Amino acid sequence: MKDIIIVGTSKAAFLHSKSYNKLSNVGKIFFTDIKENASNKNIKTSGDLIELIKKQDYDSETKKYLFIDEIQYIKNFEEVLVQYFSSKKYSIFISSSNKCLFSKKFLELFSGKYEVIELKPLSLKEFNEVANINKSEPNSLLTGYILESGFIEAQNVSDLVSKIEINRKLLNNILEKDVLPFVRVNSLTIAKDILTFIINNFDSIIGKKEYDEFIKSYKGLIKLEDVNDYLLYLENAYVIKSVKVQDINSNEVINVKYFLGDLGLFTCSMAKKAIDYDCVFENIIFNTLNDVEILSCYDNEVNLGLMIKSNGSLEIIKVITNVGHNNAKSICDLDWYKHLIKLDSSIKKVVVTYGKINRTTNDDLIYEDALNLLLNK
Repeated sequence: MKDIIIVGTSKAAFLHSKSYNKLSNVGKIFFTDIKENASNKNIKTSGDLIELIKKQDYDSETKKYLFIDEIQYIKNFEEVLVQYFSSKKYSIFISSSNKCLFSKKFLELFSGKYEVIELKPLSLKEFNEVANINKSEPNSLLTGYILESGFIEAQNVSDLVSKIEINRKLLNNILEKDVLPFVRVNSLTIAKDILTFIINNFDSIIGKKEYDEFIKSYKGLIKLEDVNDYLLYLENAYVIKSVKVQDINSNEVINVKYFLGDLGLFTCSMAKKAIDYDCVFENIIFNTLNDVEILSCYDNEVNLGLMIKSNGSLEIIKVITNVGHNNAKSICDLDWYKHLIKLDSSIKKVVVTYGKINRTTNDDLIYEDALNLLLNK
């Protein structure tokens, strides 16, 4: 059995506690939370952690399960893993809220010796199962998912104000712990502003003009490389996720777009832009896809949706809703529809709809209801 590495923003500690309880009658458990447990604040080096484990390791015969949360904060943590990895006496579970765990040294030492599990915030399907919302109200599920977030901690309280406050504290903690220590211009305000900047450009490719205007607003305090550093570490902390933008005709990668790790970030940020529900559903679908290559597909600056490459086949998923619009849309009159129906028939083209949508039946597109697709996936 390979040892396990758990990554992600919100579920790692939750899974640790559940796994701890389930394994408590199986063998000796070592649970070490590097950052949150006050008694472990002085554990700063690999030697400190090894000594802690040795003090508790009094039974040499019992099967041992070693849980270490946020191990990346230990200096030279790789030395701890060298000692315990692949040992028949130990099964090791380590978790991290930051991709910085996967250093060059780590990859060189442990390649092929571990399995990675990314724990994402609650999917829409999971949220629907646990959230206390009025499901008979139109749009209540989607609105609740955006406002409350998929962060499981928010389900421990009942009122919306408390849920949003939990999400804001969680975001601040992520920024302070997993972003600010790594950037040149260390500012929580700038970190939040950059996240808000991403959200305000949620439905478009961010170009040089937009970046220049954002940087100009800081009057020389930050440079483009600072913005890029923040984006890198926001992605390392699973707050945002980048996806390559590919031109369908040339197959060239022309830019990147960003999706949110959790839609609750809308309410955590100071974003002023009205929520675009087409983009929201695209983000939700993006977050549910696993083990496939995902691109954002464009044709002459027209957004055709998500392109999925899997086992040599191509699939394009385009979302269309009528939420926030006065009139139901006629798909046939939209630019992306005209581009989509011209694509080669070998490409599977799926149009995901939400709300009342006027459409033609004389095309080779596959139509799926958004909620039905996401709740039954």
